[in-house]
Amino acid sequence: MKEAIVFLGVLAGLVTFLVLGSGDDRAQISWNDPALREHPPTCLSLQVHPQNGAIEKALRDHYTFSESMACPYRLEVSWKSNIHCTSNQNSDRKALSAFPSSFLRMEIRRGMRLLYTCYIDLPRPAGAEEAVEAFKRVRKDLGLR
Repeated sequence: MKEAIVFLGVLAGLVTFLVLGSGDDRAQISWNDPALREHPPTCLSLQVHPQNGAIEKALRDHYTFSESMACPYRLEVSWKSNIHCTSNQNSDRKALSAFPSSFLRMEIRRGMRLLYTCYIDLPRPAGAEEAVEAFKRVRKDLGLR
């Protein structure tokens, strides 16, 4: 009886964690050019690959991206769904948690040079909502208006 109560308590905690999330910031940030903090881009063009109209529209609704070829800075948004980890080392995490099955990555580039990356693992396919939340982090980090 005591084991059943403990099990139900652990199960309730796990369900709460899965429904409400962990509450922490899951984004992994990389600053490849520290000067970007002091001199943020004055314009950004947008590139989403693979193409996703919902993600592109949501981002364009939150920021005025440049259509000019003269803008040297580019926000590259990439995402992938249905990722499967085959490592046996993660079998317990896959069984007991919302193990990531997708990712969303936002990179700021100048030409081919990578300046900044925001990467997030997701337990569900990346969509407009996740892209907007990630872009809010990018805007905050870079001080974009």
